[in-house]
Amino acid sequence: MKKMGLFLNILIIVLELMGLIFSVYYLGKKVFIYYTQLSNLLLLTSSLFYLLHYYYKKFNKRIVSLVKYGATLSVLITFLVVLFILLPTSSFNYKFLYLNGPNFLYHFLCPILGVITFLWYDDIEVDGFKDVFYSMIFTLIYAVVFLFLNIFKVVEGPYFFLLVRKNSILTSVFWFAFILGGAILFSWILQRCKSLISKL
Repeated sequence: MKKMGLFLNILIIVLELMGLIFSVYYLGKKVFIYYTQLSNLLLLTSSLFYLLHYYYKKFNKRIVSLVKYGATLSVLITFLVVLFILLPTSSFNYKFLYLNGPNFLYHFLCPILGVITFLWYDDIEVDGFKDVFYSMIFTLIYAVVFLFLNIFKVVEGPYFFLLVRKNSILTSVFWFAFILGGAILFSWILQRCKSLISKL
């Protein structure tokens, strides 16, 4: 199990680095405004932390566990938002969302591998609502930062539900509550599934 976990984390790092190269090539400086790219960078970081912890004990297991948890939740949100929100609202343009540039890696393959590795192979410990909150920190920071960047016209979007100057207040509140509420739910589901699988 541990060997498979180490292999999958190495594979994630390799695929994430490939995705990063594609992202920089296609997006340039804009690579840092997309939740997709940032969540995948977090997954890359979490796998690096995991390997450094396993081989060199460089990081506290608690820190590694929380970073892994937050990264897994973030790429799961990416996967679900693309599949259930962006795909239907883009007239099911799957070629762009899944086949263009790094999108196959970032929207599909890496999130799937990240969730599988977290649930079945990562030797980590997460438990309780406090850890659910910790897992949400990255998503909350992104949401708040880009909400204000849109309000003050520093950036536009980059997602339609962040266009607070164009959307009504009610629409903006709905999307904010819907995505963050869903994130809390799926964070709890990840935690419960991890707990159940660990007992098998």
